[in-house]
Amino acid sequence: MSTTRNRQIFEEACCLALKADGSRLTLARKAIIRALADAEGPLTAKEVMSRVSTRHQEQTGSVDLASVYRTLDRLADLNLVHPVSPQGSYLPCHHGQCKHSSHVLLACSGCAKLEEIHLPDQILGPLYWYLSESHHFKGDNRPFQITGLCKECKSA
Repeated sequence: MSTTRNRQIFEEACCLALKADGSRLTLARKAIIRALADAEGPLTAKEVMSRVSTRHQEQTGSVDLASVYRTLDRLADLNLVHPVSPQGSYLPCHHGQCKHSSHVLLACSGCAKLEEIHLPDQILGPLYWYLSESHHFKGDNRPFQITGLCKECKSA
């Protein structure tokens, strides 16, 4: 995440959503959330566990990989992190506080940069309608990923 304020917003959104969901907000979960908030990009579960172990072990004790995966899955279910394919990493949602539902992850195949963007319903609405009408498929409005080249890699 880019700024201190964005980190705080992400951490607060995660804590509030977990509490509202009835989940316990343990020191380990707070450390996992902090590791995600402090990251400059997506992290795998092993990278999250490594950061938690390195930075927060005195407060949390040891955190096992299964606990990290459970927390990441719960945050993904609450739309607070986005799973990134095919890396198997997780990206904090930069739009967690907004009411937009149509997010797309732009993944650069050149430099591996990821950007989360919001697409207006006027753009994605026709796609969801087409999928419903032609394929009897109902999309769930979870973010999806488009792979290509970012501005910098396209210019190189």
